[in-house]
Amino acid sequence: MATYFVDNSFIKVENNLRFIKLIFPLIPKKTWNPHANFDDNINVTVAGETLKLFKDWTSSIETIEEERMINGLLFKNVATILPVSNENLIEYRYSIEQYAENIGLIYRELWVLDTQIIDPTLPWEQKAEKGFILKQQVIAHN
Repeated sequence: MATYFVDNSFIKVENNLRFIKLIFPLIPKKTWNPHANFDDNINVTVAGETLKLFKDWTSSIETIEEERMINGLLFKNVATILPVSNENLIEYRYSIEQYAENIGLIYRELWVLDTQIIDPTLPWEQKAEKGFILKQQVIAHN
């Protein structure tokens, strides 16, 4: 896994895919294509299931310069990024990432859920037939 800057972009390489994680300067409501360097319709296999994990993502900067307390640690100047927030009757894609100044990623959620159960009254956690929910948070730094 590699990370680097190109022009005003912070790029992270995971599984040979180049993700544009942040665009500088950080300006609220600024948007970009986080998968401009690869086809977002690629199939990804997770736990034996095939998913279109990256379909139709548009990242946006939601807030900047807020404080956030995680596991008793106070972080200042936190940027909240929304890499994706898409939902239809059979697919739910949601992600939130928070970056603290001079530290990096401190919190992340990623929901990738698919279903053929067409019931908008059911929460995604109940009607999902495949996919995953990932939550990560900092436990210590430096």
